[in-house]
Amino acid sequence: MSYGKPEYIGASFGNMYIPNVDDKVKEQIMDVLRVRDQGENIIGLCGTDKRVEHSVKTTIRRAERDQLFQNIVTATVTKKPDITKIQTQIGDAIGLNFDNKTDLAKSNYCMCFGNNKRITNAETAVLLCAKMKELQTVLVVLYDLHGRLNLCEIGIPFGEDHNGCKILLTSTSLEVLSEQMKVHKLIQLPET
Repeated sequence: MSYGKPEYIGASFGNMYIPNVDDKVKEQIMDVLRVRDQGENIIGLCGTDKRVEHSVKTTIRRAERDQLFQNIVTATVTKKPDITKIQTQIGDAIGLNFDNKTDLAKSNYCMCFGNNKRITNAETAVLLCAKMKELQTVLVVLYDLHGRLNLCEIGIPFGEDHNGCKILLTSTSLEVLSEQMKVHKLIQLPET
């Protein structure tokens, strides 16, 4: 009997496959992403940047393959979060173009804000939230958190506002994820 080669090999002895720790972590993430309506909408992944990035990329590929979400959105936060930049990255991924806020303010889609020449971050958050709620399922991946980030200020709906929205936060700091962001599920990549 021939076995297909696993995507990532931990250790292989003949036909027996022994998964490595990263494989187990990826399975934990996938298990949380598959579950709906159980209060685990915000997932924290902690570890070194390269290992976290590799785990997230694999997770995104698997989520796309399994068609778990209508849309998968990624944005980088950094030490000094630029709310406008994060909103633009998310908006681009879901079909809202915030590059030219003046033109967006004049469009029919934004008539609720009147004839403002510029849309504020708060108004952008309202638009993002409304557009994301149109998607039945969405995964938002926010890389590189260094401190607390107000998801509502950005316009990311979650929990009772949008049960189909899962948020995956990455950080090198356990404290940021557990204490400041109060993630519902915390997964830590062990150091090797």
